[in-house]
Amino acid sequence: MLKDGEILKKVDKCPWMISNKGRIKSLKTNAEKIQYMGTSGYYFVSYNSKTYLTHRLVAQYFIDPIPKGMVVNHKDGNKTNNHVDNLEIVTYKENTRHAFDHGLMVPLCGEENSMSKLTNSQARNLINDIIKGLANGELAIKYNLHDRYISLVRHKKRWKKLWSEFGSINAEMSNGNDRNKSLSPQQFVQVVKKIKNGVSNASIEREFNLSSGTGSRIRHKKIYCNWWKDYFGESI
Repeated sequence: MLKDGEILKKVDKCPWMISNKGRIKSLKTNAEKIQYMGTSGYYFVSYNSKTYLTHRLVAQYFIDPIPKGMVVNHKDGNKTNNHVDNLEIVTYKENTRHAFDHGLMVPLCGEENSMSKLTNSQARNLINDIIKGLANGELAIKYNLHDRYISLVRHKKRWKKLWSEFGSINAEMSNGNDRNKSLSPQQFVQVVKKIKNGVSNASIEREFNLSSGTGSRIRHKKIYCNWWKDYFGESI
C-alpha cells in the first residue's frame, strides 16, 4: 500500500519498484523488500550477487542519473533517511565538507592522523624548542623536517591542540631560557656588536654559520631574549 505522496518506479534489470520515500517493493511478491544495513550505515538490497544502495537508487530514479565521480549526500546527515527530499547529488569534496560542517566526520589530530610528520611526544619537544628560541633552520635539522613546516608549527598552523597545553605563549617573542642555542654567550655578544655596527644579517649568518633568518630574529630580539637583557641590559 502506498503512503501519502509516494511514487514508485521500476528499477532496471531488477524485479523491484523503488519509492521516492526510500522503500523497495518486490514485483514477484508484491511486498516490501527487507533492506539490510551495511557496515558503513547505508541500507542496501542485493540481486544476482550485486549490491544496490537504496539512497543511490532513489537519487538515480527521482533526481537524475548519477554522473561518474559524484556521490549522493544525505542533507540531514541521517544515512537511513532515504526520502528523495533528503538527498542530493554532489562531488566527493562537497560531501566531505558537509560531513565536517555537520559534525559527522571529525578530523584526526596529532599522531592519530596518518599524515602526521611527528608523534605527539616529538611535537611537544619541538614546541618546547620553539619556545626556547631555536631558529627554524636548526629545528629543521634536529627533527629532520623542512623549515617551512617548522614555521607552520611556530605560527600554530600545525599542532594547534598541543600548543594549547603551553598556555598563551608567543613563540615569536619567547622569554624562555637561552640554553641549547647555536651561539655561545661570547658569540652572541660578538653578533650584537656587529648588528650595532651596521653589519647585515646575511653577513652575520655566514660568519657564524647561522640558518637564514636567524640574524633578523636576533636583531629584533625575538630569540636570545634573556641574553639581550643579561649582556646589554635591553629587554623586549
